[in-house]
Amino acid sequence: MLRPVHGESTTPGELALVYLTAVAFVSLVLISIQDWLAGLSALQIAILVMVSLDLAGGAVANLCQGTRTHWRSRNISLRILFLAVHAIHGIGIAYVFPEAAAAVAVAYTWMVVAGSVLILTRNTSVPMALALAVIGAAAIHLPQGLELATRLLLSVFLVKLVFSFAGGPIELGNHNS
Repeated sequence: MLRPVHGESTTPGELALVYLTAVAFVSLVLISIQDWLAGLSALQIAILVMVSLDLAGGAVANLCQGTRTHWRSRNISLRILFLAVHAIHGIGIAYVFPEAAAAVAVAYTWMVVAGSVLILTRNTSVPMALALAVIGAAAIHLPQGLELATRLLLSVFLVKLVFSFAGGPIELGNHNS
């Protein structure tokens, strides 16, 4: 059932790590906004939980060999489309945290540009992919007043899509590529 997302060779251990990380991240996000939870609607909480699950789980999944092999075997257009459709995450974050709309726009724009450059150039340099994710995270952290949950979500958004999905090693453990 999970093969279309994780690929054919993802192991049960990798899947367990992905989903345990996702649940832990959701817990961290909810704890970080515990004083705000009562002011959020059930829809906002549901969106926050779904976005948090997907971002954290995806950041880890995209580093797992089975998922990496699966997505790296797809054509470039599909991989760039995968980046673009993650606008839905930004929309969800901005819906829950409207004051973060500008930071969301910066993170999304950076993610699409940096991720596309990595994909189009087939650049799998771990330092380059990590640097692009960190630069994007620094840019979204510059504005003052963002909630911790927003900063966490947008940072993981960049790690998932720039470092884990678009860049990084072709094979796990092969950091010389």
